[in-house]
Amino acid sequence: MPLRLSNKPEIHLAQEWIAQLHLWIRHHGLTGHDPLDIKAHPFLRRLQESPYLRRITTLFCDMHPTAVRRILGIAPTLNPEALALAAMGHFRLYKLTNDTEHQEHGLETLQQLRDHALSDHEGLCWGYPFALRGVGYDIPPHAPATAITATAGEAFLLAHDATGDTAHLQAARDVATFMLESLPRLKGNTQETDVDDTWCFGYAPGDTRRIHSANVLAVAHVIRTAARLEEEQWNHTVAPALQFSLTRQRDDGSWPYGDYIKGEPHDPKRMRVADHHHTGCMLRALHAVHEAHPDEAVRTALEKGVRFYRTLIRPDGRPIRGRVPWPVDIRACAEGMLCPVQLGSTMPGWKNTSLLVMRWAHRRLRDKTTGAPWARRHPLFVSRIVYPCWGVAWMYYALAEYLYRRREEI
Repeated sequence: MPLRLSNKPEIHLAQEWIAQLHLWIRHHGLTGHDPLDIKAHPFLRRLQESPYLRRITTLFCDMHPTAVRRILGIAPTLNPEALALAAMGHFRLYKLTNDTEHQEHGLETLQQLRDHALSDHEGLCWGYPFALRGVGYDIPPHAPATAITATAGEAFLLAHDATGDTAHLQAARDVATFMLESLPRLKGNTQETDVDDTWCFGYAPGDTRRIHSANVLAVAHVIRTAARLEEEQWNHTVAPALQFSLTRQRDDGSWPYGDYIKGEPHDPKRMRVADHHHTGCMLRALHAVHEAHPDEAVRTALEKGVRFYRTLIRPDGRPIRGRVPWPVDIRACAEGMLCPVQLGSTMPGWKNTSLLVMRWAHRRLRDKTTGAPWARRHPLFVSRIVYPCWGVAWMYYALAEYLYRRREEI
């Protein structure tokens, strides 16, 4: 993996780690388990109806992640999001080094992503290879999912940046077409007497949850693609969806996971949580919106959101979920690197914040031999399963983005 190694310790650390992950991906591929694949199993679903049993079973599954999946017959799968993230990492490294090896890896991975696109839908879309089930929702395997599709769309835009190939821009357009033509639009009014013309992109067809991060990720992709294609009308089309999430920002700068209305069949506690990686996703998506289509309301929301997000990273670099300091998830670590570097000057001190999170994860959630990121650290033990998408691919992209944003120092 060609990289001109830096003498700066904070740069060199990222270079060494991403080189290890590059080799891990080449050797193991991106097929494997996912933290969500086990939650849809009927046995666990029954146990997790009780909050107490939910905590016990989650802890047990973290302690014995591979054995439990083997006993329950949960097979490894390939999450298309892993392909999108790995491709983005490759293209960032290509832009950083100008070495065609990275470009070739990116194009190969992007073609795999194309091969896994779902058929029988308007435009391009992707979904989870396993079912997602919870209180009030039941998404079957291979149903279109907004979050995964938005990440794939971002990969095609990044490929267009790196190569100039208009085929990638056309793919990004096809992703936007899916979002505009096929995704459900959920009404934003909270009371029958309210005057509210906003709406929210659904997470998946048939899912009635209004999830802010997925909504804004879809908005960001449409607006970014519109800027390149000069499709100004798309900005007006998705304006109500953007407004929906902007108006749900809390006074402390946070957003709940979703918009909950009393009487809905969803878990109110889950819908009201403001966790680490969904907050980071929101901020990155809003930053992308503001860069493509500057807006004062978005800028104000970003500033408030950044103040809240800073409270989710401890002084030693440990990312926390919110009010609950443990466990620490590898996805939060990747977000703790990605969000500051992508926001840049919008988040003062972004270099130091990303570096602190990287150092914490490097010491606490990493196999020292292979560099593979472990899934989760609890106060008394570490869940040492390696998730190819949730852990490896997200961290690979985060490290590549970190190096790209600090390229002038290399």
